[in-house]
Amino acid sequence: MIYLWYILSTLAAWWVGLLIDVNSGWDPTGILCLRVVLPIIVTGIWILKSIRDCKKE
Repeated sequence: MIYLWYILSTLAAWWVGLLIDVNSGWDPTGILCLRVVLPIIVTGIWILKSIRDCKKE
């Protein structure tokens, strides 16, 4: 079940990053690369959460 939440949150972060990149007024479009950065941040948060949960056990 935890993997499903991980996958869905990573896809949601990619989607949000894509929407922000496309709708930003920067030229060239996508210079912020948020569609890459946000899923990496979400993945890092999930990794830290799993490490924390393993130490509790």
